[in-house]
Amino acid sequence: MDGACVACHENPELAKTGLMGDLGPKVGMLGEKYDREQLRAILVDPSAVFGLETAMPGFYVGEPGETLMTAQEI
Repeated sequence: MDGACVACHENPELAKTGLMGDLGPKVGMLGEKYDREQLRAILVDPSAVFGLETAMPGFYVGEPGETLMTAQEI
């Protein structure tokens, strides 16, 4: 799951590879804007944080077969 974020977000460490998206904000900037609990909430249910129009999927649904990341990974 480590590489899924860069499908939509830019990671400055990977800038030379060109293997990243530009739909979401730069990954490196998120830690400056959000604290640990806010980041966790965004990963679990981004629509609760950003609204129903967000393109970001929830990564922890809690149901077997639907969860993209474990609670520990989040």
